[in-house]
Amino acid sequence: MYKNIFITGKIQCGKSTLVNKILNELTISYSGYRTLPYYENEKKSGYYIEGVNLRSKLKDKISRNTSLEKCIVLAKGFDITGVNILKRSIEDEMSKIILLDEVGILEKCCPKFIELINKCLDSKKIVIGVLKKKDDEFLKRISERKDTFIIDIEKSTDEEREIMKKRIVEYIEYIKNVFRGIEILDN
Repeated sequence: MYKNIFITGKIQCGKSTLVNKILNELTISYSGYRTLPYYENEKKSGYYIEGVNLRSKLKDKISRNTSLEKCIVLAKGFDITGVNILKRSIEDEMSKIILLDEVGILEKCCPKFIELINKCLDSKKIVIGVLKKKDDEFLKRISERKDTFIIDIEKSTDEEREIMKKRIVEYIEYIKNVFRGIEILDN
């Protein structure tokens, strides 16, 4: 049975949008993180990580653009703020889902953060997120896990995505109910 579900596809194809629509349909509480762009002088300057549905506001920059196609990793954002977000998400007794939006290649130089990503995937919680579509060993190990299902939406239509959303919501609600009363997913 899959308990980790990732959406993948090319840049700007609607991965995070689909994940957000799924989360909006669920009746299950979640915590985790989103990665979002930040702007300086009306120009996209990089990305930050932000905790969601946690008791305290956790947010920090994780990259800074150096040119149109290059950026530098701000490891502190991952290894301090990101690690705190993931620890709190695992420990949060109210949430049954951990959101990982997105898992990519910037994290490669942040071993503490990668360790916590793996702890999330190994936890008793459902994980839903976005997986960067890149040829990378870390991302490949995630996609090869027996408990992980990867959905590539790159070539799907709006109608197909709507069907995917509905089926994923039904599946997550189903596995939550299958494990009700068993130690996984319930406290």
